Amino acid sequence: MSDAGTGYQPTAQEVKALRERTGLPMMECKKALAEAGGDPEKAVEILRQQGAKVSQKKTGRTTAEGRIEVFRTPDNAVVGVAVVLCEQAPTARNEKFVQLVKAFAKQAALLDQEPSVDAVLSAPLPDDGSGRTGKDLLLEVINLIRENMQLAAVDRLKADGGVVGAYVHFNYQEAAIVRLEGKDATGELADEVAANIVAFKPRFATVEEVPEEELEKERRILMEAVRAEGKPEHIAEKIVEGRLRAGFFAENVALQQPYVQNPRQTLGDYLKSKGDVRIATFRRFKIAEIAESVTQA
Repeated sequence: MSDAGTGYQPTAQEVKALRERTGLPMMECKKALAEAGGDPEKAVEILRQQGAKVSQKKTGRTTAEGRIEVFRTPDNAVVGVAVVLCEQAPTARNEKFVQLVKAFAKQAALLDQEPSVDAVLSAPLPDDGSGRTGKDLLLEVINLIRENMQLAAVDRLKADGGVVGAYVHFNYQEAAIVRLEGKDATGELADEVAANIVAFKPRFATVEEVPEEELEKERRILMEAVRAEGKPEHIAEKIVEGRLRAGFFAENVALQQPYVQNPRQTLGDYLKSKGDVRIATFRRFKIAEIAESVTQA
């Protein structure tokens, strides 16, 4: 980047204003303004192009760290989530990186189409006013922090007559979003269910959601073990069903798992005590799992 083409010398106030806008070092802002002939919008575009070049150089470097953020609309009708990966753990706590992930979560919640990584990156940022897209913001932060980053996942749930809730673990490495149905469902209950899902990591909400072929496979394995133990044939099936509840269901089905605030009670029993409440759907996110899947892709 050179100022030889224009000969323009930006003032200290111009450089300061661009630095406050972009967060980039004073010297880079000065050079961009010089090249842009003092036009701040053109200078921002020059810095974005620089960010794209930095991003290309960083592509391929391992992104095993990251952060998850959730955004709820003020009326609690929609909850959005975004997962952004980076190279180093301290970066995930950097203020600019945190604001980036929050912006993507808001984008996921407010998009007028189903959220996807491409849609979030290509759409203008909500409430920004400048026309910047998600990709523009990503490149700006990459240019500032100088490490590989990627928007790895986005999602959202709408209440649609039910209620939505969310929970983000204190380290921002795990999160869940939930939609409940039933006349007694509340946002607070949805948040509790989301916390339980983060704690116990179920794959299904209810027993009915488990694919029949997976259940049959599990039953066959348990039956072989029961017969190997020499249990009487007439009670073998009951033993298998008991072990299925205590083992597979407790490990994989949300309603059969312990309620985190009272492990002697299942989450399903806790929700029954609250009245007409059902888990309609949930999504669970974990940085380590998502980073591994991105690496293997």
